[in-house]
Amino acid sequence: MTLHPYWARSQKGLTGGETWQDMVVGRVSSMSEQLRQQSRDDFKVEKDKCEMYGFFERNNIPFVPLVGMWDTKEGLVEYLEKMRDSKEHQEKYVFPLWLKSCHLTQGDDAGRIRITKKDLADEKKFREVVGWIRLKWAQKPNDDARAWSDDAKIILHSLKPRFLIQQSFKGPYGDSVGFPKSAPVELKVEVIWGRAYLANICDYEAYALRDGTIERWDTSIFSKVAHVPLTSDEDNKNVLWLKKEGHLEKVYKLAEQVCKAMHADQVRVDIFVRPGDNSAVMVNEISISPGALYKWHAQFMATAWRTGHTTHAYTLLKSEKKVYEEGMHKGKLGNGEDW
Repeated sequence: MTLHPYWARSQKGLTGGETWQDMVVGRVSSMSEQLRQQSRDDFKVEKDKCEMYGFFERNNIPFVPLVGMWDTKEGLVEYLEKMRDSKEHQEKYVFPLWLKSCHLTQGDDAGRIRITKKDLADEKKFREVVGWIRLKWAQKPNDDARAWSDDAKIILHSLKPRFLIQQSFKGPYGDSVGFPKSAPVELKVEVIWGRAYLANICDYEAYALRDGTIERWDTSIFSKVAHVPLTSDEDNKNVLWLKKEGHLEKVYKLAEQVCKAMHADQVRVDIFVRPGDNSAVMVNEISISPGALYKWHAQFMATAWRTGHTTHAYTLLKSEKKVYEEGMHKGKLGNGEDW
């Protein structure tokens, strides 16, 4: 494994007893320190969603197509007004569109909204979209619910407001295979030292392991205390299509491609899949400070992550580029549809 110097500096003073959360806390602490002492903002590969998609583009990583990126709210509103007035322009894209703030988290900061063609056509709804843009442009990002929130604040407050518009991932969605929501089926894959360990199957409460085993957990006291997952085909019949249609191997391969392009020791890669079409795997986003605790797998994942550092099981990448600048293709982000 070739490790970028930024990640090599991210785990200092390991004692051998760190938990999964300790490893994440250590990474965020290092990112804050490297920003303060060396002005390194490599964390933008994930924390700045605009840079994240630019990184994907430079490394031939498939993702849900964008309409564009904007670094002024005036330019973004002007573009939406242009789209509003042109049905022909709207037909170029898969609706609903997703308006996302690159500097805010999509969860706690509520940094995204859904835009339909009706939202563009209706004057009141359109003005609500414009008001949301102005509100979110001024909002400071936070990660306050985490153990690393103090260091995260230093990192996140260094980001400049930018927005992007993204098309929708085409269905069929989860409701077509027995999932509770009509939403894209998403697998959140933890990759450690270039190898996918597990995929969290969202909206189903199960893990798919690298060897194809599917572990579903229930809410019983016995399951919570004894950590006994449900692994039979009968218990997991609603997700067997992920194996039978060949999605899992493609998801793991794509997640590992992302990790290797980042030259990272760990990254979570969130990937959309489409039932009935295993060629449609696409990255949604990534996380370099995941908040999930991974139940009975956490201690093993922490050991794998930690041991790579304590045994120096990597070759250091010779590069002065920031992580988000790495890639086969050169170029900086533009503005508007020419992003």
